[in-house]
Amino acid sequence: MLGTNYRNPVSGKYYPFYVFSLVDSIRGLDGEMVYTIAFRPRNKSVGKDLLKGQVFIHGKDYAITNVEASAYNPSSISAVSFKQQYTPLEGRWFPNQLQTQLTLLPSDEDETDNNTNNQGDAVRFNVISYIKDIEINPDIPRRNFTPEQIVVDEASGNRTDAYWNERRVVPLEKSEIRTYTYMDSVFVQDKELQKANRRMDAAGYLLSGKVPIGNLNIDLREVIKLNGVEYVRLGLGLSTNERFSEKHKFGANIGYGFNDGTWKYGAFYEYRPERDRDLTFGILYRKDIDLWGLSNLLLPGLRPRNYQYLLINRADDIQRLELYTRFNPLKKVDARAFVNIQERDFNNGYAFVYEGQSYRSTRIMEAGVRFSTRFKQAKIRYGSFELGGFTQDDPRLAIDLRAGQSMESGEGLRYFRAEGLFEHFVSLGRVGRINYQLAGGYLEGRSPYALLFSSLGTNKRKTDLFVPNTFSTMHPFEFTNTAYGALFTEFETGYIIQKRKAFGISLVFPNSIGIGRYDQPGIGHDAVSIQAMGNWYTETGIGFKYRSKKRFLGLAMMYRYGNYTQGDFGDNMYLRFLWGR
Repeated sequence: MLGTNYRNPVSGKYYPFYVFSLVDSIRGLDGEMVYTIAFRPRNKSVGKDLLKGQVFIHGKDYAITNVEASAYNPSSISAVSFKQQYTPLEGRWFPNQLQTQLTLLPSDEDETDNNTNNQGDAVRFNVISYIKDIEINPDIPRRNFTPEQIVVDEASGNRTDAYWNERRVVPLEKSEIRTYTYMDSVFVQDKELQKANRRMDAAGYLLSGKVPIGNLNIDLREVIKLNGVEYVRLGLGLSTNERFSEKHKFGANIGYGFNDGTWKYGAFYEYRPERDRDLTFGILYRKDIDLWGLSNLLLPGLRPRNYQYLLINRADDIQRLELYTRFNPLKKVDARAFVNIQERDFNNGYAFVYEGQSYRSTRIMEAGVRFSTRFKQAKIRYGSFELGGFTQDDPRLAIDLRAGQSMESGEGLRYFRAEGLFEHFVSLGRVGRINYQLAGGYLEGRSPYALLFSSLGTNKRKTDLFVPNTFSTMHPFEFTNTAYGALFTEFETGYIIQKRKAFGISLVFPNSIGIGRYDQPGIGHDAVSIQAMGNWYTETGIGFKYRSKKRFLGLAMMYRYGNYTQGDFGDNMYLRFLWGR
């Protein structure tokens, strides 16, 4: 619920977290007894993934007939609760109604009257879903199943009362009708309601990365960018939205990098033949930079992993004209295929050498396809706006395949590049959890340095932020590989210190291991050092995480050992800060 995986009290793995008590029994309409069993966390843990509530058990077959549950420790800004009702159908019990309540709580920091300590007014949303016309094991064609879990009709806000009255399972009561009338009449004058609406809009904008203004969207990702080459880039990105057209989208962006003192800009056009089909065609042009050795599989947004952008201070200047298409080859698999022409100008004194000739720029034609899936995660669609769900805990598989060659035959560049990763977490119950990522890459042929796997490490300083799924003790560009494989793991224990609804402290043990090789026949690279990671690279660490209801902070000591140990013991020790939500 809202991105949190709660520990199921009736699960064989998690029921030891809870205390159960029989609180009531009553004879149902079918003459059988129904038992009411309450549950709550056993030790009132600070963990935000525990529930409290009641489960109703049918006396004849011990089936669950009803469930009422809510988060035991709601967050400081929202609380979620739900009720689910089951009905007997063809000898089994099947859900037929789900009622969910989302409560937006006042801020702890709000000092207005009656609004301290979450004691003020709250905004509540009640959603009741009904399942009807149920058939057990019907023959349903596979094409009827789409990646979307929730689809919202854009016109739903403009439907007439008669339209909704025909579809409501339970008619509105007089008080509910008065509520609609009241809300419509006072919204324009009630500042508190307007403030709540702005907060909801802001949350939606942050999730989508876009702010709509009329027929245009402002792309928040283009407003500010941070990396080790530009330091700070300020800019603006605009694109049309579904109010302009459901099939056609135009966009443009511009930005200025303060460290390198250059302008970056671009534009694109997209065509979507049908709104309800996951098929898009597009063309784009961009004048930008391309950071050396950076993975093509990084996700956008404010993530600890993306701190790596700030640690890479070498890049090519690139101009790219690209044709692309996005589609779903399988139900929950996203794909993007492309072909482009790119002009690269090399920086930092770099040049590649082939058959005695040195090149400080190149023109490449490249084609490729990228696949990604979170397996269990379904999409939410509102018109042409799509969201990939809330949780990031579902397993993720991503693969990027591309091939290219220089457009001047004498340059000799010709390559095939593959990169992939699989990441997931495994819950061990009260023991803790393991986060892991298996990553690898392979390049065959001859390519410029920027396309090699050279940025696996994020060690720039003795004390810095911890970047997940990278080598914390390896320097950027310390190793250069045409192929590599790595396993990054992080074991986090259950709480060793905890205080109810306040905080919890757990231990964390990160470990990384990887190996690589370098093989580029007939090509040389000027102004860079080439050292392959030909032996196993190993590092380990120990630290702790302080978890509150909003976020976690932590500290870890990382140690580099094995084949690439450096100098004295202290030379291999590095302090890393951990943060996240």
